[in-house]
Amino acid sequence: MIIECCYDSHVHWLGTGYNSRLLSCRHFRSKEDLLLIPQPIPDIDGWILGSGWNDNEWPDHEDPPNRLDLDKMSGDRPMVLWRADRHALWVNTVALCQSGLLEGTPGDWRPTPLSLSDPTGGKILRDIKGLPTGILVDLAMNSVLDKIPKPSSSSMRESLLRGISIFNQHGYTHIRDLSCNQTQWEAKLSLFEGEIPLTLAIEQYFSTDGPRDFDRALQEALRARSDLHGLKAPQAHKIRVCGVKIYLDGALGSEGAWVSEPYRSGSGNGLSLMTNEELQSIMRRTWEHSLTLAVHALGDEAVAQAARCGSALARLGIAGDLHLEHLEIARPETLRELSALHPTCHMQPCHWLSDHTWLEKKVPQSKPHYFPWSDIEKNGMRLFFGSDSPIEEPKLSDSITAITHAARYGIARPLQFPDAPWKYHQHPDPNWIPGCQTELDPITLTPVRVHFAHQEVSLTSA
Repeated sequence: MIIECCYDSHVHWLGTGYNSRLLSCRHFRSKEDLLLIPQPIPDIDGWILGSGWNDNEWPDHEDPPNRLDLDKMSGDRPMVLWRADRHALWVNTVALCQSGLLEGTPGDWRPTPLSLSDPTGGKILRDIKGLPTGILVDLAMNSVLDKIPKPSSSSMRESLLRGISIFNQHGYTHIRDLSCNQTQWEAKLSLFEGEIPLTLAIEQYFSTDGPRDFDRALQEALRARSDLHGLKAPQAHKIRVCGVKIYLDGALGSEGAWVSEPYRSGSGNGLSLMTNEELQSIMRRTWEHSLTLAVHALGDEAVAQAARCGSALARLGIAGDLHLEHLEIARPETLRELSALHPTCHMQPCHWLSDHTWLEKKVPQSKPHYFPWSDIEKNGMRLFFGSDSPIEEPKLSDSITAITHAARYGIARPLQFPDAPWKYHQHPDPNWIPGCQTELDPITLTPVRVHFAHQEVSLTSA
């Protein structure tokens, strides 16, 4: 079984390589599993960093995760654990203090002015005394993330190379990277200027957390595009600067996705990260520079906002290349409106495998609109599949498994899926890097041979 130009359409390249250095919490089935972490816990530049916990899979009777749980094992080091969806943090007391969200001493902790109100687009969970519990959602994470020491250039290059190896091992020759800033770009550019043969074609987007950060991302994307135009390095053709990526909401697991149906937990309808006016301005400015706008829209209200704003600009004669990310819940009328904008949709079937066990408990009335890949096709929109690595492992077989599994729950298969199972993992430009093929074992669907530019790629670990 051969796939030409095998494509993961939504990844975080640096994060995929960097994640291999972090403490893995994917195996946690309750808070008690913290006690199984071997001591002493290694750190990175003095910070204990981990990822992968998912409290939706823990016993219903268990208390929510709390900073005090981490204090028992972290000592005087800050400890930060990313949730599986990367849209929430679980941090200890030291991390809260270093980030300016908590002050005082044991037995006399006090909230700081910074922690008394939620930032726009974020949420700080608090206990009955008004103290931060240690759970920070979406843009509330930034106060902690800003304090984590930044990786050195050499460390960043190592993670990027490790990321390439991981994608190759899973069969990919092409990726679409949704995370970049100027520091990352300089490290990436140095790879393409270097002598190490790179076996991956990358579509690059520059990411922004919110509307106030958009100008920075836009200018960095424009500078990067200019850098590539002037670059004479023999490997420069392997990376393309495509556009800017923004967020309209968060994730379903941490209840930050913006949904029309309130979450059954009582937390509300999720987070709206920008106004219609802000979104329309961002759309217009991105398209004025002939860049693509990639929009994280996971909940049905976020997808509807993207449709409304795109339609409003279209009525003014303003249009451009629009890509929508995730679309885990989207209503039929929204998809019909979107179809007039001719967007490209990027979905991750593997998220169904992670989310289906608890999704109906959170937003049960929205079940008819979960993972609407069939309706996207019916409305004539382009559709590609990805993994969201490192949120999920970039396994090609997960797409097949998820589509088949979801169908048993009433989630329809894409119309063309039975006839062309890998069409959603093929890059649309076969002429970009000729001679890219991935051969899969027909039984296990694992890669057995990968060629990049006609050269066989080693599938052994880096």
